Amino acid sequence: MSNEQTDSQENNISNSFAEQKIAPETPENKPPMSSIQDLIKQSWPVYKSNLKKLIGMILIPVIAVIPLMALFLLLIFLKSLFSGNDMAISVINILFGLIGFAGMICFIFIVVIAQAGLYVLIKDSKENITIKEAFLRAKKIAFKFFTLNLLIGIFVFLWSLLFVIPGIYMAIAYSMAIWIFIYENISGTAAIKKSKELVKGYWWAVVGRLAGVYLLFYLVLAIPGMFLGDNGLGMLWGFAAQIISFLATPFFMIYQCFMYWDLKKIKSGYVNDANK
Repeated sequence: MSNEQTDSQENNISNSFAEQKIAPETPENKPPMSSIQDLIKQSWPVYKSNLKKLIGMILIPVIAVIPLMALFLLLIFLKSLFSGNDMAISVINILFGLIGFAGMICFIFIVVIAQAGLYVLIKDSKENITIKEAFLRAKKIAFKFFTLNLLIGIFVFLWSLLFVIPGIYMAIAYSMAIWIFIYENISGTAAIKKSKELVKGYWWAVVGRLAGVYLLFYLVLAIPGMFLGDNGLGMLWGFAAQIISFLATPFFMIYQCFMYWDLKKIKSGYVNDANK
C-alpha cells in the first residue's frame, strides 16, 4: 500500500484531531491521552451519521440465516411427508447433516465478514460507502481478520493460564491490534506486536478509558432495573436495555478507534500525523 493511500485512509477518522507538535515522550514529560469526555465527543458524530449502516451490517448474519431456516423447514416437512419410507427418511437425514454442516460454515464466514465490515464502515466513513461496498472490502480481509482475532484469543488464554492478572494485562496490551490491522494492513502478529508498543506506558490510561465508558453505560442501564424490580415494568426495561446495548455496540467500536488514534498521535509525536 502506498503512502498516499495510507494517508487517505487515516484521514477518514483522524480529521477531528487538531495538528500540533508534542514533545518526545519521557517519564517526566509524557503527553496525556484524551479524556473520556473528549473521546465521546469525537466518537458521537461518526456514530450518529453512520448508525443505520452499522446496524445494517450487524443484521446481515441474521438475514443470512433466513434461507437456511427455510431449507430446514422444508426438510422437516418432507420428513413428515415420507414418514413411512425408510429410504426417503435416510436421504433426508443425510441432507439434514450436509446442509447443517455447510450452513454452519457459511454462517461463520458471513459473521466474520460482517464483523470486519463494521471496522471498514468506521474506517471509511468519510467516503460514505454503502453496506455492500463495505461488505465486499471486508471480504478481502476476512481470513486475516479472523486469524488475528483467533491469535488474540489464544494468546490471552495462554497468559490467563499463568494467572488472571497476566491475562487481563495482555488483553489490554492487545486491544489496539485490530484497529492497527485495519488501518495499516499489516499481518496479525505484527499488529499484536505494534499494539503492545502503542499501549506501553499508557496501560492504566487505556484501562481507565475503556472501563470508564463501559461502567458508565451499564450503570445507567442498571439503575432503572434496580428500582423497577421483577414486575412487568422491570421486564420491559430489561428488554429495552438489550436493544440499547445492541445499538450501542458500534459506538464502543468507534470510541476505541479514537483511542487508537489518540495513542498513535502521542507515540508518533503529532496530534495529527495524517495531515503532515
